Amino acid sequence: MSAPSALIDTSVLSNFARLRIERLIADAVPDCATTPEVLRELRDGSALGHLPPDSDFQWLSVVTLSEEERQIFSDLNSKGLGMGESSCIAAALTRKRSVFTDDKLARRFAQSLALPVSGTLGVLVVLVRKGSLDLQMANGYLSRMIEQGYYAPVIKLDPLI
Repeated sequence: MSAPSALIDTSVLSNFARLRIERLIADAVPDCATTPEVLRELRDGSALGHLPPDSDFQWLSVVTLSEEERQIFSDLNSKGLGMGESSCIAAALTRKRSVFTDDKLARRFAQSLALPVSGTLGVLVVLVRKGSLDLQMANGYLSRMIEQGYYAPVIKLDPLI
């Protein structure tokens, strides 16, 4: 596996999985990866009925944390970040990659560490810019994600395109 360009956490993957469009992420960020901790959170979410039971994440590369990353992970986790966010930020930091998360605290920590940060909106914007989705369809997905509980700072992607 080549080095991933980005680590994607549970919040972003969940938003797409709830609409059963999780594979669109691979179109926007083809060389993305996640961690076993995120996959565990996704399995737990599915078991609790928060995600469709047949969510497909087989396409996603998984990176295992090194010893150094485990130490960073523990430190971040002790500061109130979840397992998924902590693991993605730890891996992104040592590997000099970007992080995709919608968690406000995780975004702040990642930005404080000078990591490039994006999230669900960023994925949708890339899909529109690439021509994989038209703006109307992307806005429809965003609207449905908001209905499913995603807190978005905008209700339309138009100003971001």
